[in-house]
Amino acid sequence: MNFVLSVLLIAILKDKYDYWLPSRTGCQTLAANIWSDKTTAQNEPINLTNANAPIKNAKNLNSTITNVAAFDTKLNHLLVDTITGRVFVGGVNRLYQLSPDLELSETVKTGPQNDSVECSILDCPLNAVRSPTDNYNKVLLIDRATSRLIACGSLFQGTCTVRNLQNVSIIEHEVPDAVVANDANSSTVAFIAPGPPQHPVTNVMYVGVTYTNNSPYRSEIPAVASRSLEKTKMFQIASSAVTTGTRTFINSYARETYFVNYVYGFSSERFSYFLTTQLKHSHHSSPKEYITKLVRICQEDSNYYSYTEIPVECISDAQGGTKFNLVQAGFLGKPSSDLAQSLGISIQDDVLFAVFSKGEGNTPTNNSALCIYSLKSIRRKFMQNIKSCFNGSGMRGLDFISPSMPCVLTSGEQALLGE
Repeated sequence: MNFVLSVLLIAILKDKYDYWLPSRTGCQTLAANIWSDKTTAQNEPINLTNANAPIKNAKNLNSTITNVAAFDTKLNHLLVDTITGRVFVGGVNRLYQLSPDLELSETVKTGPQNDSVECSILDCPLNAVRSPTDNYNKVLLIDRATSRLIACGSLFQGTCTVRNLQNVSIIEHEVPDAVVANDANSSTVAFIAPGPPQHPVTNVMYVGVTYTNNSPYRSEIPAVASRSLEKTKMFQIASSAVTTGTRTFINSYARETYFVNYVYGFSSERFSYFLTTQLKHSHHSSPKEYITKLVRICQEDSNYYSYTEIPVECISDAQGGTKFNLVQAGFLGKPSSDLAQSLGISIQDDVLFAVFSKGEGNTPTNNSALCIYSLKSIRRKFMQNIKSCFNGSGMRGLDFISPSMPCVLTSGEQALLGE
């Protein structure tokens, strides 16, 4: 079967940025943050394969469905264990485990349970009223290093459990820490990758969480954090000090109006990334325009000095320069030989596939497109703009995290950048 995309798309990483540089470097030679969008430079498109050309050597695949699994609840996540073939499904008030043939093995009831957003994880005010509350599955991950399943739900301020990978009904570790969003619709994205305190030996869980603004306790939950997977520190901030650590917050002035939606997260060559949608300008701007941004953190950075954001665009020349501004899904994979040749990379290099929608405000429409980015080009774009800020060009800082300040000419920038 041949597949043909209907439009030719050009993926562009925007060259308009603000920058944030800490007073000292972190993450060895790559400690610089690029946030927001005010400096100007020449646009450099990242070349795509010709989307009008059919995919070569596509094959007809016949598959037999031996079982059909039916569920009596709304589903949130599906996960396949690539080693055993088992299938795990997280839904509203339920966790399911299925065999490779989709035979239902285990069903776990996770809700509803008596809860209130006015309650902390461990205590409730006297005037708080608990009532039966649905539990929405927010995270479903396999920790391959220890062969266990991590499941997080919206109840009790967004807590997580560690479950037996052979039998999800067996809870191995239940942790009273707020980790994920505590409502039905606010986003949470999590993935496991190397991180502090002993990179690359230790793995951590990277978590991006939308501020829910529905409880007095939500200000304690970082927007982005690296959380420990060690048994004695399960889901705690992986590395922390008095004012720093593997976490970042949206500040108190912005968090009730500047909401970041986390769509996808992945790891590539010593960096961890989140695809997000958020306001283009600061929280007090009007009219409100939403864009896609790519967040990046160096995995060796124990203080998040390397936290970085850049805007990402998906544009269709075939539709008169239509901008698809809201990312809806992402996938990190390897390119075919044809795609690799078109992008000027090898088949071993990482490629980000992202589906975008043309938004009406922050609401996606049915007008959508696929854009493809090589991680090599993404890393190059980060580096180019770090150099620009070292050269004194642009602004550093985001109003919703820290005040904006002009970039300052920094001597010895070539050495800092590892050149």
